[in-house]
Amino acid sequence: MTIAWFKRYEEIGNISWVSREFGISRKTFYKWWPYYAKEGLPGLKDRSKHPKSYPKAVPKEIAQLIVKLRQKSHYGPRRLAFYLLSERMGLT
Repeated sequence: MTIAWFKRYEEIGNISWVSREFGISRKTFYKWWPYYAKEGLPGLKDRSKHPKSYPKAVPKEIAQLIVKLRQKSHYGPRRLAFYLLSERMGLT
């Protein structure tokens, strides 16, 4: 268990020895150590890998427009893109 790794490391102060003793890689130890050092036991819980933001996400209004156009016209992605760009440029 990871808590035992850190307790042992605090006792002996050598990461290589701790890694050998517990059968883990030093890389694994170094991965978890900052979380434990900063937050203690709560820092060891699983963290979400879910992104905090989506900078390239399509705005909701445009997504709804695409869905509506797709249902109405049955255009594919290329034609929809061309249609939306030409509408934005005032070509149609």
